Amino acid sequence: MSSQHLEEADELADRICIMTKGQLLALDTPDRIKQQFGVGYKLLIEPKPDQISLEEFAELKANLIDGIMKSFSQYKITENHESTSKRLIYQIPFTNVNGMNEILHALESQLLAKTYIDVEVNSLEDAYINIAKEEEKLLQQLERGGV
Repeated sequence: MSSQHLEEADELADRICIMTKGQLLALDTPDRIKQQFGVGYKLLIEPKPDQISLEEFAELKANLIDGIMKSFSQYKITENHESTSKRLIYQIPFTNVNGMNEILHALESQLLAKTYIDVEVNSLEDAYINIAKEEEKLLQQLERGGV
């Protein structure tokens, strides 16, 4: 099957082949591709609409959430560029998954009454984007005669 719909491919395929311009970039199971080329886990924090306003959520981020995240700086947590005033998204690298329990415990103990907290593994699309970025870097180096 050939598809450009990565969610569909992730659900249906046992093995995935990612190609561009006739070149094979990756061939493996969806999970292994996500681990090899993905960024890790996404930690999602959203306000409970019936418990907290967006203004209060912004204050909570500035006064509490940012501090909690900084206290776990050893896990290299970064705020994702897709974060909004309605949904905070943080990246936790695969290499730091061991700290996930500690991070979640700290967040849940202080935020669970007012927010939804969720964790999801990066998607196949996230991995594909990283593969494409690496390919673009390589092509630029080749054009400059660097490789």
